[in-house]
Amino acid sequence: MVPQTSTLQAQSSASPTPSPQPSPPSTALANNPTPGQEANSANQARCRDWLAWALETLEAPASALLLDSLSELIWSTVTGRGRLFHNAEHILHLAEGDDPLCTLAALFHDSIYVQVDWGLAPEVQAHLTPFLVWHGGALCLRPAAELRRIADSACVSLLFGLDHGEPQPAERFNEFLSALLAVQCLKPLLPQATLAELVVAIEASIPFRSTAQYVPSEQLYKRLSLANQRFELGLSPGEVEQAIHRAVAFANRDVGSFSIADPVIFLDQTWRLLPELTPALRNPGQYSIQDYRTACAGWKAF
Repeated sequence: MVPQTSTLQAQSSASPTPSPQPSPPSTALANNPTPGQEANSANQARCRDWLAWALETLEAPASALLLDSLSELIWSTVTGRGRLFHNAEHILHLAEGDDPLCTLAALFHDSIYVQVDWGLAPEVQAHLTPFLVWHGGALCLRPAAELRRIADSACVSLLFGLDHGEPQPAERFNEFLSALLAVQCLKPLLPQATLAELVVAIEASIPFRSTAQYVPSEQLYKRLSLANQRFELGLSPGEVEQAIHRAVAFANRDVGSFSIADPVIFLDQTWRLLPELTPALRNPGQYSIQDYRTACAGWKAF
């Protein structure tokens, strides 16, 4: 059965109502803006519940031990000190719904945020080491040609349209690395076609891209169609279209807080990005006026 949805960010945007559900963890704990250990444990259990439901719905049930391991990994990535917007509350809100692939995309899509987390945690880097290289003293993504030669990243690289010729700073590829982490974690459970559908949903979550030269969803459709042929995924034309529609719907929900009409809720949600993207502002009383002005200028440009 589908885990019960909570009232997390209930005022932000509507989410699909799942079918009959078991009793959820206490919503009072889940909604506590400064959750203690008990509330954090309840929300972490909800993360595990949604993961278990999604995999079971996709006819890929995981053992209790594997569910514990995966949910702990997911939880550790979104509960770092710098995660003020792209945090556990955000992924749990997006995980609610009746589409298991959207739920999995929600749980994994913000796993990697290099500049906010100041790098990669050891348990995450262990999954991604084959795709990374130290270059000029910085953690970088390997050149696209190398990624295409690695079995586990070949399809993901194609779906993201990577074409960089030299190692690039990892912080420019957060969504790509999040998708790779999802594939690495779930490949023992899900077929490659399902993983490809998951990857396109995560790719679509790259926000605020210009549409002056091309429409991102149309390019994603072309890349999924090509991957379907090249990797013999076995998706029908209708399934390819459905995957793109799902990806666009998920991406729209991901940035839903930027379209909230109520200015109080809008500011409460979006201004969390200011200290998240400006580490100096996370220490009240210790940042300079210059730090604040720089952050505000960046926010205005955004």
